[in-house]
Amino acid sequence: MKIYRLQKEYGFAELIPNDESLDIINEGFIGKPMKDDWNIPKMQWNLEESDIIGNFSFLAGLIPVINKNALEKLDKLITEECIELLPIAINNEKYFALNLLNIKSDILNIKKSKLEYFEDNSIMHINEYVFNDIGVEPIFKISQLTTHIFVTNVFKNIIEKEKLTGINFIDCKVKSKRWF
Repeated sequence: MKIYRLQKEYGFAELIPNDESLDIINEGFIGKPMKDDWNIPKMQWNLEESDIIGNFSFLAGLIPVINKNALEKLDKLITEECIELLPIAINNEKYFALNLLNIKSDILNIKKSKLEYFEDNSIMHINEYVFNDIGVEPIFKISQLTTHIFVTNVFKNIIEKEKLTGINFIDCKVKSKRWF
């Protein structure tokens, strides 16, 4: 099994949230359902740096947003138990923010990962992710630091096979258990 951290691909148009959307972004997407309180936000593309619109974009650099084409290609991997699809209107087209509900507490190998801590011993930053080799869904977050999203090679392979754009994969280490 291979695990990757999702990251936006530079060279694509960025999303511009409106003021109401900023509150949602800052307070939500922490592994808890949001669908009941979700009002479909309207956003637009910032085309100053690039006018190329990918299948994926990211709100605040961390929250994945996908178009209908990407949703159709990834449909088998997106389950209601793991991901909420939150609709977003962008230039009168429908996109979806992915709210990950699948938070794993036992997959990060704390001893092998390179961590930076705050004075209160909570994790400030993870410089190098090392994961335990245990079964995991194709897309997830970790409880130790819920800002980043991780995927397995199953997810990555579909993205590459279908030539979906706007997303990069950062390789993470996976440590198998040894009995001696």
